[in-house]
Amino acid sequence: MIEDKNTALEVWTEHAFLKEMEAGCHAPLAAEALIKAESLTLTAAVGKIDGSRIIKRKVSTKKLNLNSLKKLGKGLAQKIKAAGAAEILARLKK
Repeated sequence: MIEDKNTALEVWTEHAFLKEMEAGCHAPLAAEALIKAESLTLTAAVGKIDGSRIIKRKVSTKKLNLNSLKKLGKGLAQKIKAAGAAEILARLKK
């Protein structure tokens, strides 16, 4: 099996964000991690189904190891939840 290290780190970062969000596959959320110039940037968003509110945040790091990137994804999820995403997702579950 051939695996690209940067792609794997990007995927694990996105996965850490999505796991912390505890939302299903139909939830209106997104995460994109990209490594460029020895830095990873994670951009994530959560929105209302009708698009009337979107919460978007971005974080970056030069610490390109798996544990740091998992913490980055989890931390961004916690920040987005605190900014109102928790309320948006809770309404979807009703």
